[in-house]
Amino acid sequence: MRRVRRLCGGLLRRAARIVDRLVPGAVATVASVLGDVADRSSPRGRFWLQYAGTRFQLDLVEGRPFWHQTFSRWAVGSEVYELTMIECLTRLVLRTEAPRFIDIGAFMGHYACYVAALTGDHSEVYAVEGNPRYCVAIERSVRLNGFSQLKVYNVVLSDREEVAGIDECEVRFNASGKHSARTTTLDELCRQETIRPVIAKIDVHGTEGKVLMGMQQLMQDSLDFVLLELHSEDWLHRYSGGMSRADVVGIFERAGFHLFYVAGHRSSGSPERQQTMNADALTYRRVTSQSSDLLLFDRPEDVLLLGSKVADVEPLLRPRRD
Repeated sequence: MRRVRRLCGGLLRRAARIVDRLVPGAVATVASVLGDVADRSSPRGRFWLQYAGTRFQLDLVEGRPFWHQTFSRWAVGSEVYELTMIECLTRLVLRTEAPRFIDIGAFMGHYACYVAALTGDHSEVYAVEGNPRYCVAIERSVRLNGFSQLKVYNVVLSDREEVAGIDECEVRFNASGKHSARTTTLDELCRQETIRPVIAKIDVHGTEGKVLMGMQQLMQDSLDFVLLELHSEDWLHRYSGGMSRADVVGIFERAGFHLFYVAGHRSSGSPERQQTMNADALTYRRVTSQSSDLLLFDRPEDVLLLGSKVADVEPLLRPRRD
């Protein structure tokens, strides 16, 4: 019976991918209908997501069709968004004794909610997001899932206190936007809230240089691992005060972190790719100030870096089948 269910599930996922290619948006519509059937009270844009047996609900903001379709594909099992990131995060969380997790640039909260569900709501999770609209969505998801250990902070991070303009996912310092806020540093936020995260995920669309410079004490103190989405030289130059990727590598080295490039960040999150990843160790290479240009020069798009205070990350990144 299990074999039949797996076969039927695989056929349905393949059919969903074919339909999605032939009729863009069709999978999103199907997922929305399925959600309504499962829960008549669910508003449009609320999905049950699961990865490696961990399930949670995610409530999306309205008016973001691309993200509605992205999470729809995840909901019906045709593709997990940022598969390499979530698998790397899963292995770190499961192999860390006290995996207090902070999601910097939390967006709509899918990573924060996933880790809260993965740890059974027994470990502290912090979601830091500058856009108040997205923070409202994360708070809705927290209530939907009944999480008690997930705290949401509507804060814009930088390396100093300054004015920031916010438009959707873009933050511009000393400029205006749809929303505006005064920034703070992560060190100051952690001091005020008395929190000591151990694992961090950072995706801040080019402002990572400024965010990292504002968390130097945290990197010296409690933080052991950083999963960083490193953006292009152009984005860094524009949003991090002229910094380069080499400058970001230098920040990690000065803080005593070993840095690794993790391959496959933008690979498909299809079921076939998930099976391969579950069976194999993650592919990674050491990055240093001397090797960063050679390793990253032909990767103009965003890449995934792992910063670790542990030099040997093989035991952490090995397959989870054990």
